Amino acid sequence: MFNQFFSLKPVPRSPKKSFSLLKTFALALSLLGAQSCYAPAISSAGAVTKSVRWHPGNYVLLLGHATAGEINSVLSAGPKFRGIQKQYLWSDLERPDGYHFEEIGADLQTLRQSNKHLIIQLQYRAFGTSSGKPNSACPANLRGSAMPGGGYYGGTYLTKTGSLDPAIWDPAVTARLRTFYKAVAEYLNSNLNAQALEAVCLSETSVSQEPSAMTGVMPYSSDAYIANLSYGFRELSYDLPHTVVIQYTNFGVGLDEVPLIVQLEKASGVGLGGPDLNPVGNPGLQAPRGVYQQYINLAGDQYRPNAIPMGTAVQPMDTGTAPVQTYLFGKNTLHLNYIFWLNKSGYIDQVTQVLSDPKIVSQGDAAGGLDYRYPSSTTPYMY
Repeated sequence: MFNQFFSLKPVPRSPKKSFSLLKTFALALSLLGAQSCYAPAISSAGAVTKSVRWHPGNYVLLLGHATAGEINSVLSAGPKFRGIQKQYLWSDLERPDGYHFEEIGADLQTLRQSNKHLIIQLQYRAFGTSSGKPNSACPANLRGSAMPGGGYYGGTYLTKTGSLDPAIWDPAVTARLRTFYKAVAEYLNSNLNAQALEAVCLSETSVSQEPSAMTGVMPYSSDAYIANLSYGFRELSYDLPHTVVIQYTNFGVGLDEVPLIVQLEKASGVGLGGPDLNPVGNPGLQAPRGVYQQYINLAGDQYRPNAIPMGTAVQPMDTGTAPVQTYLFGKNTLHLNYIFWLNKSGYIDQVTQVLSDPKIVSQGDAAGGLDYRYPSSTTPYMY
């Protein structure tokens, strides 16, 4: 079983055996972690732990290339928001002439000067089309593995929305992504303003196409997808020894893959997050079958903290729900450590009003009423 997963080759899907295989793989991850020079520690209970910068609470989500002035304007609301979450596209950071992390560096400097914190969202998924052409967040020269009969598989597949997303189940695509993650980690660890870095979030797990419609890429394998995905978030977490890493998790090619992915996140000490915090929308997210049940399963209580860090974004399709309802759902049902509120005109003002209401949020709480305790997978990092 161990060699089957670490060969990085797609394996046939076996519904009866898959859970057992992935349990073995999760254990293997924790054992490998103890051998890595960057690895988190293994507690007496067998859980992965690492020391992290920890500033839980409410953050403003920025989807575009905001300037320093725009960032400072967003944060002028005061202490209600602890910083920003900002998207950075893989294709913007890795270009034909090499890696370009200047925008991240500038943002870290801006946030540090403001005594605020940056949550990076590394985005390799895209949605829809522009001027009739597929949108993509992947490098244009992304290539898949060699095909048995000669040539190479494509590195991206066409989604139902018309965009191009990476074929993570292909080991060549995963290897390229892991190399990118390592370069990001090296840059962040050496940055003089790294103390402003709070967390790194990774693209959502949803595979937006039926396997039979994925042409030109390596045939889809659920086990290979889950295994390859986990290589990426595990290694990035190890390479960022004092930074929270959160894997956005919502779907796979359906719902069956979600519990297995979350199991590997927990085994690796990686956080659980998602692109959509919505107490009433998208039935596929709702408990007991959807991913929200996984938050409930990992949540702490008055005596113990969450098992791993948990944070979720409020994106455009989620802003139709009253912010107070969204906030209370995230706080009381999902027990979140972070909420990333979309910087949408008018909406963010409503959020600020909610967070400023002493009947809803204790005004002396820097975490804005969210769970401020270090999750079981983390310990304080003194810097």
